[in-house]
Amino acid sequence: MKQTRLIPTSILMAGLALLGVTRAAVPPAEQLLPRDTVAVLGIPNFQHLKEVRAQSAMWRLWNDPAMAPFRKQLTDKFREEVLQPLEQEAGIKVGEYLALLQGQVTLAVTLNGWTGGEDPLPGVLLIMDSGDHAADLRAKLADIRRKISEGDDVSLQTEEIRGTEFFKLAPPEDADAPNVALHFGQVDSLLLASLNAKTGDLEQVLARLAGGSVPCLADQSQWHADKNLVFRDALSFCWIHAAPLVKVAMHELSRMGQNQQGMGPKPDMVANALGLLGLKSIACAGTADASGEQFQLFVGAPQASRKGLLNIPSGIHGDASPPPFVPDNVTSFTRVRLSLGKVWREIENIANAVAPGMLQFGIAQMEAGIKQKDPNFSLQQGIINNFGDDIISYDLAPREKTFEALGTQPSLTLIGSPRAEQLLGNLKTLVETTGSMNFDQNEFLGRKIYSLTIPLAERPDGSPMTFNLCANRGYLALSLDRSILETYLRGAGSSTQPLAAKPGLTQAAETVGGMRTGCFGYQNDTLIMGILVEALRTGGNDFLDLFAAKLPTDTEEAKSTIRDWVDFSLLPPFEQIKKYFSFTVFAGKVRPEGFSVKLFTPAPAGLR
Repeated sequence: MKQTRLIPTSILMAGLALLGVTRAAVPPAEQLLPRDTVAVLGIPNFQHLKEVRAQSAMWRLWNDPAMAPFRKQLTDKFREEVLQPLEQEAGIKVGEYLALLQGQVTLAVTLNGWTGGEDPLPGVLLIMDSGDHAADLRAKLADIRRKISEGDDVSLQTEEIRGTEFFKLAPPEDADAPNVALHFGQVDSLLLASLNAKTGDLEQVLARLAGGSVPCLADQSQWHADKNLVFRDALSFCWIHAAPLVKVAMHELSRMGQNQQGMGPKPDMVANALGLLGLKSIACAGTADASGEQFQLFVGAPQASRKGLLNIPSGIHGDASPPPFVPDNVTSFTRVRLSLGKVWREIENIANAVAPGMLQFGIAQMEAGIKQKDPNFSLQQGIINNFGDDIISYDLAPREKTFEALGTQPSLTLIGSPRAEQLLGNLKTLVETTGSMNFDQNEFLGRKIYSLTIPLAERPDGSPMTFNLCANRGYLALSLDRSILETYLRGAGSSTQPLAAKPGLTQAAETVGGMRTGCFGYQNDTLIMGILVEALRTGGNDFLDLFAAKLPTDTEEAKSTIRDWVDFSLLPPFEQIKKYFSFTVFAGKVRPEGFSVKLFTPAPAGLR
């Protein structure tokens, strides 16, 4: 008896598979999108993204019971003022539509024959996979069709594209509107939508879904290279094929130059000198796992085609680890190994390509005026040639946890120089001669500190703001805060440990490529957020009132509206949510293909 039951069931299962009831795997976006796609914003698997997000520190922070009072006020107001009116007016339930996001969600822009004008315009494509909710998607589309058909202001048409029925919304022929139309329809579990005057993009997607061999984005070498390098395993990503867009921009700039009157440089000549033709692509991606969260930004600019601004980062290389004198209580630290002398030479090349001789003429005029007071002054010999290849910047926590103090936290910048004293002296001469301002001079631990009062600038306590410079240990030190400069001149003390010795820093740095790629940075998220949260709890509402006063509406009404939405006094003390924060590191790297910056935030120790 058992066997007689199993045989019909097996036959039925096989028959359903043959009929196509078993859902076929949906091809990835690059195998569906047209070859002329120039921008993609994608989530390869929305459900996987949701699962990973649910384990993230920020999502768990938002759902922490300590955040309930603040969270409830904001979400209740959003539901009452935005979500419910929207659902009532449209006759929909937003949650039911969000439940349709099961697989890939892809938003793309195609070139579509665009050359810079208004006809044709670039095309826009949306691909959304509803997974096992295909029946629900079909029902929702039918409901949308019914609601639109019942309206009086929009005409809904149907159009068959490669055997598939699509709905079409287009402005009336006599309307003063761009020549576009919205097509949307369903193929198996996929929602396809196109904003385009033509149906060519949809036809190519449908052909690929049917197994056709029409060209697709996967055939683009730039896409293939960037995906392998940046977003092969990303939870979400963005990609821009810059080369064809730059080509369109250069065409438009050339046209503008032909119509330009006067003797100024042509726009396309300026763009070419800046090196825009060397820009091929831009990509970014986000990933996460149990170890933490990562983000990467990549600028595709092959070494052979770099010039102008794009050639400046090519000089970044060397050890960028925190020096021993940088303490571990910094809120942020950045070190870039880049020669400012080489940067200046690239600026000279750009200027000479745009307006030959003009920069040198201006410099000669300036030097002639300075040499009346200092006959030995030379911008090139005294300043440019004295720049080294090391730039360091770090910040300390503000002295008070207030918004006013946040804007003036102690910060120090160090510029490497083989002859720091000579560089400082020439900069002082340049500023005093051309700016009609004089430095005050005093000594601290045997070092001369030069201070320049900044006109019309004050600190929160009303005292004048000064710009301080000092040469020390192969660096030119600059700061608006005298105390951090003096701390640097004293050297590392026993009360603080060096940042380089911070537990977990080296391991985190290896995740982004290490500290020897020429660019490395660190941010103490725990310290920064602790200051920010306490500042918001005590003075955030006053800050919102100041913001409301600047809005072009009734101030009191604006204050009341904002307070109804957000009340920062409801935030919990930071100690209650401190466990959700750690630190972030980043590193920049120059590659033959371009430039990349990777960021990594380790999972907070309190959540592991």
